[in-house]
Amino acid sequence: LFFANNLFCQIKIQLDNADTLKYSQSRGDIQILVGNVSFNHEGNYLYCDSAFLYTNENRVEAFGNVSLISNNQVTLTSKYIDYDGNTKMAKAKHNVTLTDGYYILKTSELDYDLKNDYAFYLNNGIITDPYQTITSKKAYYYGESGDLAFANNVQIVATDYKISADSLKYNSKNELVYFFDNSTITDTNMIIYCDAGIYDMKNDTFFFSQHPIIYYQSYYIEADTVQFYRQTNLTIARSRAIVIDTINNLKISSPFIKLSQLDSSILSFKPAIIDIFSDNDTLTIISDTLSTITDSLKGREFVFNKNVRIFQNDLQAVCDSLVYSQLDSTFTLFKFPIFWFDSTQMTSDTMVLFLKNENLDKMYGFENAFIIEPFIDTLYNQIKGITVTINFKENEIDSLIMYRQSELVYYLVDDEQKIIGVNHSTGNQTILTFVDRELDKVLILENPQGTVYPLDEFPKELERLKGFQTQYYKLISNRDEIYKKLNFDIAIE
Repeated sequence: LFFANNLFCQIKIQLDNADTLKYSQSRGDIQILVGNVSFNHEGNYLYCDSAFLYTNENRVEAFGNVSLISNNQVTLTSKYIDYDGNTKMAKAKHNVTLTDGYYILKTSELDYDLKNDYAFYLNNGIITDPYQTITSKKAYYYGESGDLAFANNVQIVATDYKISADSLKYNSKNELVYFFDNSTITDTNMIIYCDAGIYDMKNDTFFFSQHPIIYYQSYYIEADTVQFYRQTNLTIARSRAIVIDTINNLKISSPFIKLSQLDSSILSFKPAIIDIFSDNDTLTIISDTLSTITDSLKGREFVFNKNVRIFQNDLQAVCDSLVYSQLDSTFTLFKFPIFWFDSTQMTSDTMVLFLKNENLDKMYGFENAFIIEPFIDTLYNQIKGITVTINFKENEIDSLIMYRQSELVYYLVDDEQKIIGVNHSTGNQTILTFVDRELDKVLILENPQGTVYPLDEFPKELERLKGFQTQYYKLISNRDEIYKKLNFDIAIE
């Protein structure tokens, strides 16, 4: 009984106008309508050139220039519409267009549920709005929420970007685009690959999750999550963030990286690691924070602050802060740096290292320069002064010049490497030259004074020059000890 009452309560489709009307001879319930045909049904209006009205079924087949205007202010046009008054379902075919005043949707076939303001196509379509054009094999329109869902070969083309995806969702009310599965965004100067993301059209901002990758002209960035602000060309990467510069052969790794294309600046911290690649080896630097400065004369400089460590297979260094210049391949170490080359330790207030053809070329130590080399057991060769210059050849020490108030302790050996004496010398300038990593010559200029002692007569107080301090305990055994400091689970706000 309830079902019967429900059918009885269905509101019939009303015929408003037709130039001619006749009834089918085979079926008396079918009205054949021709010329300026119009219907209305619960605030929905249907216009066409001709139509069949099935009065018993409460259904209309409309032909020609068909237009259906819903009470939701949605207009559907096509060459054919089958409208069911019981379900308020319209099936449109041939040159189908649907618009709500914002979207314009075009396809060959479309189903439109007027009751729920819901429409979909399953065989290719195109949607345009003031910002972009969207094509896909399938699409679903939800009028109440303003959502459009797309699937299968989705393409969005805007003025300055293009999006390709397996599926995505677009909301016109909040102007948000949601990306899913194998999405590619091509912008003016970058390409983004992601499996999940949101584009905020109002604020022109992208947010990506599930480890997207962004390719720029000379580098790319990847992380667990990435935000990209198009108006300011600012990229913020969080958690397992990596930037790889393919031109300068370097990589930055950190839980947090902020990168600006406007001034080519980078900010990274907690901690920041940079790898500088070469054919011979990789130079790795870690610090609490990393930033960059770009100057028209100096080029780009990397600034490392707090707990700085340098690692390469044959050298290491620690300091409080460091500046690396890409222009001339120089490293300036500040605040009591310590430098180790093979077994040699060097300290000073400030140091500058120069690379040439990816190898050590020259090194300066300013103020309180002190160099230590282990000899045997607790014995050390030592030289100290105010400033020092070290020249390298084929990545090995070639010569050393200690300036101002230089003092030297050096253990002399015979051909069998037995100690035959200890040289203690002072002067205003001391020059050491090396062959095959062994000391070859010692030249002391300006006020030279020196004594060669037998080992057993060497004064105990001279075994350790003033300021002597070994810090080999700060050395690490391999590069992995640096990467262990990366905590990619840190959430940066």
